[in-house]
Amino acid sequence: MSKIKYTPLDNSYCEKSGAYEEDYHKLYSELVPSSGCSKTIHGELLRCASNLYHEFFNNGNCNAVEIESSYETEYNRCNDCDGDGTLPDEEDCEVCGGSGEKEEDVEYFGKTIIVDHFQNDIDIIKKYAPEVSLKELQAFMIKLEMGDDPESKIYDKVLDEVIFHILSTENLTL
Repeated sequence: MSKIKYTPLDNSYCEKSGAYEEDYHKLYSELVPSSGCSKTIHGELLRCASNLYHEFFNNGNCNAVEIESSYETEYNRCNDCDGDGTLPDEEDCEVCGGSGEKEEDVEYFGKTIIVDHFQNDIDIIKKYAPEVSLKELQAFMIKLEMGDDPESKIYDKVLDEVIFHILSTENLTL
């Protein structure tokens, strides 16, 4: 068995210079249908890895990750009446209804999660090619980073590893 090739830092599949660029295009046209799931393991691996790659480089992962949030009602001192419920003319404050407090809905942000569709792509790769660097990829996705920093090269690494797996193993029907 040959040794895996990794895409150099100054190259990428985006720039059509990935380590397995020719293999990628040949395999993609042979194995991945124009829509829907593939009928083979290799086709699904390449489809899922390509989905993840495309989502990051074309959409910045805006469809792949979301931040869980919740709303809670908070009661804060009314600024219009300085919290005493009445205005200088002795009438009840209209803003707080004379309570001295104003209701506000406050959004609290929780953890960042990978949405189901893209998590399913990761799970398929994990199931059929467990050697692929998915923990690194998931950690990067959750950081919500965008741009050309060296960590984004994890997408090239995942494609390299998926293509190497495809070239090194027998293709089976799903």
